[in-house]
Amino acid sequence: IFVSKHHYAVELAADKQAEVYYLSPPENWRAVDLKVNKHDKYSNLHIVEYSYPFPFHLFLRYKIRPLYNFLMHIFLKRVLLKRLPIPDEVWVFDANVYSDLSQFNAKTKIFFRQI
Repeated sequence: IFVSKHHYAVELAADKQAEVYYLSPPENWRAVDLKVNKHDKYSNLHIVEYSYPFPFHLFLRYKIRPLYNFLMHIFLKRVLLKRLPIPDEVWVFDANVYSDLSQFNAKTKIFFRQI
């Protein structure tokens, strides 16, 4: 079932001008696992599936946030950003996963906030 985040990615990809990389919510911890799959309908929409690169991610995210941010920064730098192109735009729907968008080196950074 698609949720609103998926629909944004599909609409951006429908434009055909943009290469869209949709980062699925990270799965629970296991050895660094990163898969990039093309969408069935849109060849310019890439679905990125990955797992947290460290255990106890929920505890760290909510109890020791500076350590969580540091570990996610290292993961982005060493894994995600080496395998994916530098984005022009980054849209984040869950600020709990990525709270510092400067790490993506994107020109435009958008946080969506649920009310």
